[in-house]
Amino acid sequence: MKIIHIGYPKAGSTFIQDEILSRSPDIANIISEESLCFDWIEDSPQESCAVKAKMLYEQHPDARIIIISRNTGEWLESWWRHQTRSLTPIGLLPLHKAIKTEFFNRCIAPNLYPPNVAMEFGKYFDDVRVIPFRLLREDPTEFVRRFCDYADIDIPLGVQYRVVNFGRSHIWCWIQMVVNSAWVRWGSRRYDSKYLYFMKHYVSRLDGLHRFIKRLK
Repeated sequence: MKIIHIGYPKAGSTFIQDEILSRSPDIANIISEESLCFDWIEDSPQESCAVKAKMLYEQHPDARIIIISRNTGEWLESWWRHQTRSLTPIGLLPLHKAIKTEFFNRCIAPNLYPPNVAMEFGKYFDDVRVIPFRLLREDPTEFVRRFCDYADIDIPLGVQYRVVNFGRSHIWCWIQMVVNSAWVRWGSRRYDSKYLYFMKHYVSRLDGLHRFIKRLK
């Protein structure tokens, strides 16, 4: 039986791939592709979620689907922060404007609600299982146990039980957005280039200290 982990992006996929699947010898029947629940990958439109579900069913009719669901508001913030770090066009916009773009509404918004994605895949697959992302934050050991149980693999040795991709603060994202915008406008100038690199490094270190202090509280 094929096990297919379809995402969400920004919902523990890095942890699953780096800390679980990369350490397990029993992954021949496992597919982990976080773009399957959206109509896009790397900012390029693809087939719709419904079409992907049908295509997967035609190839693997007996597969088990695993979805990592995340609170919609948290997911939106994490997605936008990723855009600001990646210097994408959407990353140059504040969040309230980013979610109004044609790309967002065409490729992301239709499948933003996890139950809708589960229902779409449930039209074809009899076994669709959902794990909440918050479990990775609250009890990483249980998250790993549950994923391995759903994926029919043994819990691998050496898993680092940590939450990856800590969210950036709003202040960091706002400054990053300003720096990104300035980089696009003046990045080709030598003086401005050095100044912007310094700013990005300084803001990153400041935000890292802020997140460290929050975890100590």
